[in-house]
Amino acid sequence: MTRDIFRPVRREVVYCRLFGIAAIACVILTVLSHVLLKVNYPVSRTCLYFIPLFTLSSLLIAREVLLRFPHHHLKSVGLVIGAAVLFDYAMSMNTEYFRYNAYDVISRQLFLSISNDAHAHGLKGVRVGGTWWYEPEVNFYRRRYDAGWMEPYDVKDHSYFWESPNSLAPAQYDYFVFTPASDPGLSGPHVRTIFRDKVTDITVTAMDK
Repeated sequence: MTRDIFRPVRREVVYCRLFGIAAIACVILTVLSHVLLKVNYPVSRTCLYFIPLFTLSSLLIAREVLLRFPHHHLKSVGLVIGAAVLFDYAMSMNTEYFRYNAYDVISRQLFLSISNDAHAHGLKGVRVGGTWWYEPEVNFYRRRYDAGWMEPYDVKDHSYFWESPNSLAPAQYDYFVFTPASDPGLSGPHVRTIFRDKVTDITVTAMDK
C-alpha cells in the first residue's frame, strides 16, 4: 500500500530530473559544439528547442515546490508563472507562420541579395548594418560562405536598446537592413532597394558611393 502511494510522486520526480538534466545537457552540448567544433550557428535560432525543454522543466519544478511547500503565496507565484508561459505561447501563434521563422526563412535570401549586388558592383570591404534581427544570420552566412569581402554585420537600430560599438551612421553603410520600426529614412538617387519581404516588411537598401 505504501509503495502505491509514493509511486506517482516518484514518477513526477523522475520526470523533473529527466527534463531538467536534458535541458542543462543541451546547453552544455551547444557550448561545447561552439567552442570545440566551431559550430557557429546563430544560437538564438538553433536553440528554439530550449523553449519546450525549459518550459516543462520549470513547470515540473514548480509542481514539486507546491507539493512540498503548500503555502498560499507559493501557489500564487506558480499561477503567475504558468499564466506568463501560456501568454507567451499564445502570442507566438499565427495561422500563417511562427513569429521567429518568418524572419529566419528569408535570411539566406537576404544575404545572397547583398552578396550578388556586391559582386555585381565589384565591392570589397563591404559594411552592412541595420536591425538587430539579422546580426546572427548575416554573420553566420558570412562565415559559412567565407565572404572575406564583407565586414562583420553591425547592429544599428534606433528601435533597439543596443548597437555595435563604433557603428556608422546609416547612410555610411554600403547596405542597410531595416524594419518599419528601424527605418532610417534614407532617400536620394544613390539609395537603391535591393530586397524587400512583404510578410516581415524587411527591406535592404544599397548606398552607391
